[in-house]
Amino acid sequence: MGILNFLKRARPSLPQIEHPVLGSIEATLANDDGSYFWETPSPLPTGKGPISVFFDGGIEGPAEEQVALWEWIYENSERFTKFAEPLLLNRLREFGLETYIGNLVWSAAGLSPDGDRRGPWDMSFTLSVNGNRYDGAILTAYFANEAPTGVVNFDD
Repeated sequence: MGILNFLKRARPSLPQIEHPVLGSIEATLANDDGSYFWETPSPLPTGKGPISVFFDGGIEGPAEEQVALWEWIYENSERFTKFAEPLLLNRLREFGLETYIGNLVWSAAGLSPDGDRRGPWDMSFTLSVNGNRYDGAILTAYFANEAPTGVVNFDD
């Protein structure tokens, strides 16, 4: 009976809010420091395609600085994509996929906890190559001081 009582015990619910800029966002993880990992449960419909947004923040959701960072990244996304292109290309080359550089689609933004443009923050790109085993793979470019610092992830 002890294990059943443990499983039935109410778990604290994580916050969900409707944000005027980011739309529906939900905390998916409570961090040890009292902050939360927030994300858009569904990508935001934007003029640049659907984009997911992730960030650490307080119980109230994103700080004004984080919202301003999101808007700045969005407005400058083409420039940042161009900045990151050589690093993305090098990462694709490691998998013999360099010819698919044009098949990367911006799909997510990770905001810095304090909303500082100097970073760190990131942009993720999804590889769209029908019939290829890497279709849907995600490459994440990390930025600091408005310049890419590396492409570390290749999640497939």
